[in-house]
Amino acid sequence: MVSGGAVVRTACRRVGAIVCAVAMLCAAAHVDAQSASATPASDVGASGATAGPAQPGQVWEVYVEAGGSLELEVTIAATAALRSITAVPVPPGSVLLNVTTSAGTQQLLHSEWDPWEDTTVAGTVTDPAAPAGVWRVELDSVAADGAKLDGTTRARMGTSSRPWRVVPRDADGTARAGRVWTDTRLQSYVGLARDGIERWDQTHYALSETGVSYRVTEYGFNGINSSMRVTNLGLVDDDCQPIHRSARQGDVGVRTNPGVQCPSNGVPYKLFFEPPDGTLPATAPSWSGATTWVMPTYSAPSIPDLAWTQTAGGAHWGGDLAVTLAGQPGTVEVRVDVDGDGTFDGPRDVQMSQVLGLGTSVVAWDGRDGAGAPVHLSQPVAFQAELVTSGELHLVSSDVEYREGGIEVEALSGPQAGSTALWWDDTAVTGCHRDALSTNGPATCTGTVPTALVGDGVESRGGVHAWGADADPITYTETTWGDGKYIDNWTHSYDAALSEVLHLAGGVEVAKTADADTLTPGDTTTHTWTVTNDGDVDLLGLVVVDDLSQVLPAGRVEEGSVTASAGTVALDLEAQVLTWIGDLAPAAEVTVAYDVVTDVDTSVPGIVDVVSVLGWDKTATVAQALVAHAADPGPDPEPGPDPGVPAPAEPGADAPGLEQLAVTGPLLHGAALLAVGGLLAGVALVARARRHDLSTALHERTPA
Repeated sequence: MVSGGAVVRTACRRVGAIVCAVAMLCAAAHVDAQSASATPASDVGASGATAGPAQPGQVWEVYVEAGGSLELEVTIAATAALRSITAVPVPPGSVLLNVTTSAGTQQLLHSEWDPWEDTTVAGTVTDPAAPAGVWRVELDSVAADGAKLDGTTRARMGTSSRPWRVVPRDADGTARAGRVWTDTRLQSYVGLARDGIERWDQTHYALSETGVSYRVTEYGFNGINSSMRVTNLGLVDDDCQPIHRSARQGDVGVRTNPGVQCPSNGVPYKLFFEPPDGTLPATAPSWSGATTWVMPTYSAPSIPDLAWTQTAGGAHWGGDLAVTLAGQPGTVEVRVDVDGDGTFDGPRDVQMSQVLGLGTSVVAWDGRDGAGAPVHLSQPVAFQAELVTSGELHLVSSDVEYREGGIEVEALSGPQAGSTALWWDDTAVTGCHRDALSTNGPATCTGTVPTALVGDGVESRGGVHAWGADADPITYTETTWGDGKYIDNWTHSYDAALSEVLHLAGGVEVAKTADADTLTPGDTTTHTWTVTNDGDVDLLGLVVVDDLSQVLPAGRVEEGSVTASAGTVALDLEAQVLTWIGDLAPAAEVTVAYDVVTDVDTSVPGIVDVVSVLGWDKTATVAQALVAHAADPGPDPEPGPDPGVPAPAEPGADAPGLEQLAVTGPLLHGAALLAVGGLLAGVALVARARRHDLSTALHERTPA
C-alpha cells in the first residue's frame, strides 16, 4: 500500500502547483491509495462497461459500505492522431480522479498525459473513517502548469474502448453492482473513433427521489460532445414549466438544466449504469456533509390542502392558490368554479395546469373567468386541484449526432410499470442545424432524419425516434440532424390525486351612526361609521368614501377630530369627501369617527351623510334635522288674586287674617292700605324678575 504522503510527493514533482495543492489537502485527510490490479472477470460491478464512453468533467456518485473501498480505472485515448476529427490541439498535462468520501475527506489520483499516448489513471481508495454512504468521483484534466483545461479541449478527451471502471467493494473485497450513478452523463466519442467504433448501444436506469424508475436504452448512439440529463421537467421556460418540445442550442427563453435552475419543482433523476441494487438504503450520509436520498420507495400521491391568498386590490378576485402536494410531483390541474353551479365545466369556469414539486407550491389565478371578464369578489367561487400525471420522466439529450436505432423507455416501477409509451415534439427543430454558438459556420446534413416529428404515446419497444442512419462521417462541413440540438423524449405515469373542494366568497358591510337625531345651530355632533369584512378572503386596497356634500353646508368638520382604527383616512374639504383606504382580513373591521359643528346662523333643514364602499353595492346613510331656537314669549302678565288669600276688606271693615291695626283716623287707614298694596305689588315684580332671570340662565346653559 502506498501512503498518501508518497502520492503527494510524486504529484508535486510531476504536476503543477494547483494539482500539488489539491494533493496536499488530500494527504491531510489521511486517505490511502494503492495501485489497481487486474480485476477478476467474475466481478459484476464494472460500472460503465455497457454505457458508453466518458470525458473530463464527468462526475460519478457511488455508495460504499463502511470499511469498503473504491476501485477506479479510466483510460483517455490519445487524440493527437485524431486531427481529422478535431483540429483543436490538446496540450500535455495530467488526467485526474478527484475522490471525496462520505466522511468528506479527499484523495487525488493522477497520471501524466501526452496527447500522443493513451493515459490510464487508476487506484483503489479507502477511508477507514468513512461511514457507509455516498462517495464522489470527478474525472478532470489540467495543463502542465496546473490550469484547468477549457471545455472545448476537454470535450476532445474521450475514454478509449477500454471500459472505464468505478467499482465499490465491501471490506472483504466483494464488488457491488448497481451502486454507481450520475445526474449528468457526459460523453465524447473521439476515443472510440480512434478504435474504429462509430456506434454503440447504451442502457441507463433512471430513478427519481420518489421511487419511480425507468430503463432507458439507446441504439446506434454517437455523441461527439454530448450530454444527457433525466428530470421531471425536461426543457423549461423562464417560469420553470416544461415546454414539451425539443430546442436548438442557444434558443432564447429555454432553460436546459431544471434540476439546478428550478430547485422548487425540478427533480433530477439518478442515472444508474446497471440495474440499481435493491439493498441500497433509502437515505445515506453524503460526501457533501448532508444526508441524501439513495433508494426511496414509491409513495402514492395526495393533495391534502388548498389555501387561497388574495393579492389583487379592489373588488375583484385575483391571487394565489397554495397547493400542497405529497407523495409524487407532477402536473396538477387547478379548476375554478366561477358561476357557482357546483361543477367545473361551465363556460365561465377556469382550468389551469402546472407542474408542481413536493410540498406547497403556488398556482396564480388572475381573477378572470373563462371569457376573460373580471369576477367580482361578491361572487362565491370554489377551487379544486387534481394531479393528472405523475412520475414524469424527461430524457434530454444534447448534441447527439447519431441515434440510428432510436430509443426505448420502459417504466420499471410506479402505477404504470411495464409501460413503454413515449412522447416527443421536434416541430421547432426541423432541418439540419449547426450549433448556433459554433464558430465553424454552416454545415450540410447527412443521414436520415426522424420519420415522425411528433410522438404521442408511441410504443417505444425496439427503438423509436431515430436519426443519423446511413450518414457519412461527421466533419466540420457535414453533420447530422441531431447536431446542435436538445432532443426531449418524455413519458409519465397516471396516479391521480384529488383535493377537497375549497369554497370561498368575499363580502363587506358598512354601518353609519350619529349621536343625535335633532340638532340646533351651534351644536356639535359625532359621526361614526364601521366597515367589516364579512367574507372569507382578504380585502386589499379597500376604498370607502364619505360624501360630505350634504354635511358641510350645515357647518364644518373638526379636522383634528378625524380618527381611524386602521388604514389611512384623508379629509378633502374642497372635494367635500372623507376617504379611507386600507386592508381588511376576514372578520376584521375599521371604525372612522369625526365631529361636525353646526353653524349658529345656518338655514339648512338638516344633515344627510352617505358612506359608500367603492366597487361594492354597499352604502350607509344617517340623517339629522336642524331645529331653530324657540321664540321669546315676552313679559309675564300681572298676577291675579290668589284664591287662597282673602280679598281685602272694604274700607272700614275688618280685614280677616290680619292683625287689627290701631286706627287713629281716616288718613292713617288709607296710608296703611297703600303700603300693603305696594308691598304686594313689589312681591309680584320680584317674582317676575326672577322668572325672567331663570329662563335666561337655562337658555345660556343649554349645551351647544
